[in-house]
Amino acid sequence: MALHGLPSRQLTRLLIAGSRHARSAAPYAVGVVAFAYFLAFPLQPSQSDESVYLYGSQRLLEGQVLYRDFFEFITPGALYFFAGVFALTGPSLLAARVAMAAVNGLAAWLLFSLVRRVAGVAEALASALVFVVVCLSVWRQASPHWLTTCLCLATAAALFADDWSVRFRAAVSGVLTGVALCVHQHHGVFLAVWLALALAGFAYLSPRGERWRSWSRQTLWAAGAGGAVVLAVLGYCAWRASVERVVYALYTWVLENYRPEKQGRVGWAGSFWMSASDLAYTWPWLLRWLPAALAIETASLAWRLRRICGRDEVVRACLLLLAAAMSASILYYPDYIHVAFIAPFLLIVAARVFHALLERMPWARVALVGVLLVALAIKGSENLARAWATAPERVTTPIGTLRLKPGQRALLEVVRNVVGPARPALFSYPGDAWLYLVVPAENPTPYSLLLPRYNSAEQYADAVAAIERRHTPYLVLLSAMLPDNDPILRYAREHFEPVATPWPYTIYRRAS
Repeated sequence: MALHGLPSRQLTRLLIAGSRHARSAAPYAVGVVAFAYFLAFPLQPSQSDESVYLYGSQRLLEGQVLYRDFFEFITPGALYFFAGVFALTGPSLLAARVAMAAVNGLAAWLLFSLVRRVAGVAEALASALVFVVVCLSVWRQASPHWLTTCLCLATAAALFADDWSVRFRAAVSGVLTGVALCVHQHHGVFLAVWLALALAGFAYLSPRGERWRSWSRQTLWAAGAGGAVVLAVLGYCAWRASVERVVYALYTWVLENYRPEKQGRVGWAGSFWMSASDLAYTWPWLLRWLPAALAIETASLAWRLRRICGRDEVVRACLLLLAAAMSASILYYPDYIHVAFIAPFLLIVAARVFHALLERMPWARVALVGVLLVALAIKGSENLARAWATAPERVTTPIGTLRLKPGQRALLEVVRNVVGPARPALFSYPGDAWLYLVVPAENPTPYSLLLPRYNSAEQYADAVAAIERRHTPYLVLLSAMLPDNDPILRYAREHFEPVATPWPYTIYRRAS
């Protein structure tokens, strides 16, 4: 007799059933952890990308037209996504972060499920939690990049769905690829190329005489479904703005301005001085060495393909190729932040390598994963403590009650005192779009981010013309970082007068 008088056979069945329930619940638990962890960080507005996109979403709600009334160089999916959130809740940083947390929770669930196709539960759990603690902590913002990470994982999951028909899998994968293209065109292009190659891999499993026909049919379904999404979204943008403006923003400007020689170069998982402080939120060594898994898995898979090429090998090859494609997609600027965005795909391959190396030593695998989980728990708690310590100031704003750094609060208070309670026209340069949301203020120009190394001389002239046309009364300049020959600084000195200098900023008011 066993515990509590149960027969040993019955107890064994109960333990097996409990283990199965735990395994089936694990991916959902991981998703909940990702959702909760992302929201556990302080509600601190970003001075970079997040505020640009959220203010752009607010502009959409106010009736402005993307690519005509204001400029952006990525496809509009993220702006529409957050505009939809704001349409339901009103402009709110909390609402945007909750929506982003839900997307990241789904991404963690998808990552767990994909790892399970090539490794065990332990590796899947470890990979998903590394993504949560080591990657999400790096960019604690509502971002198009996290949207595309989730969409790329979802595309792979749809393609591998065993219960779906071949055509349905191809069509759903195509739709998700089309949505990814509409969120971030650069990552979407790499995903589309991967999808075509992955479909060829699955078509190879068909009988020899059917392979070409199978691949061409699946590709047509994927291209038709994805193309319909892209045509609808970008067609709408072109109808509202113009074909010329859309092509210039999404293609011409990107090729001419978003280049390494203009934005600077950095090594894989490296950093530059403005982002170095956030290295403490991740494990740089892990991000730096993850690509080694690609080489090991390539050699292992090549050796196996000499003997057999079945569905399992095709899945492994597709996941390996996806990790390589996503890695290639960030080579234009592979700093540790961009590596964090594509790390989930490398983690899938790393999990497969780890599983294969220790497959015959299950207790060693479990022990190592256990140590990793403890380390992740410590790292996660340290990240939260660090983030809350850097944002001690509590401030009420039109987009919610926020947490600010002391310098942010000082700047906000001075700006509010200068411009008054009405929503004025104010241009913040070169960035700090968060001020438009929290002062609140209205940007009179099409540019929420204007940088000499990115934007053209024509765009600078366009910004100055817009300021003059609106007779904009206030400018907020990050003056300590601007050279004396900066065109906006020079324009401010000629037509405005400084009224406050909360270092490193200067607030200007139009001279009477």
